[in-house]
Amino acid sequence: MADDHTALTSEQRKAAGRAHGLVRMREIAAEDKAKREALAAELLADLGRTPTALDRVSISTLAATVVRADRLRSTGRSDIEERRLIVQLQRGLGLRPAPAGPQKPDPLKAIEEHAARQRAAAERV
Repeated sequence: MADDHTALTSEQRKAAGRAHGLVRMREIAAEDKAKREALAAELLADLGRTPTALDRVSISTLAATVVRADRLRSTGRSDIEERRLIVQLQRGLGLRPAPAGPQKPDPLKAIEEHAARQRAAAERV
């Protein structure tokens, strides 16, 4: 039988669970704050001009929305509305994705072109 001095009552277990939950909520809030600040700093740097006060508010909102959407998705919840808001905020700031890099050559096309050059060279001989 359990020792009466070490056994927790149901109320004590509930209180311990709530305390642990509060600690974890604060940890998550701190993690999210760090992610928001890092993303906002990157967005401000990529803005390409001196940010206005409105830019700073919009970027802060955009960063918070991205972090929230990621958090929702990681818990298996829908982030559709957050993603729509992200697109709206990007348009409002005039942010565009970086242009795509040069397209990699198609290896099959390169082989076919090489074979065609070989045939043409053989015909000339």
